[in-house]
Amino acid sequence: MRNTHIRAARELRNNFPEISRLLEQHDQVVITKNGNGAAVMINFDEYAAYEEYLHKKYVMEELKKAQTEANDPNTQWLNDEEFWAGI
Repeated sequence: MRNTHIRAARELRNNFPEISRLLEQHDQVVITKNGNGAAVMINFDEYAAYEEYLHKKYVMEELKKAQTEANDPNTQWLNDEEFWAGI
């Protein structure tokens, strides 16, 4: 299970080895500035997986929109020549 740690922004400079170790353990680190949350640090591999998830979610939403439009009886279809002439 992932643990969440809270560290002040100054600790990025003063205690980065500790923060890096936490990230290697797949924990997340909330960085605060003046007592307020400023950023969240996560392991790079987890960040890459999150970005991939967001991209797939976006593609699925766009495909759903396209399917809805394709099923609309008022959708006008272009043949190949009309399509290529239009771009």
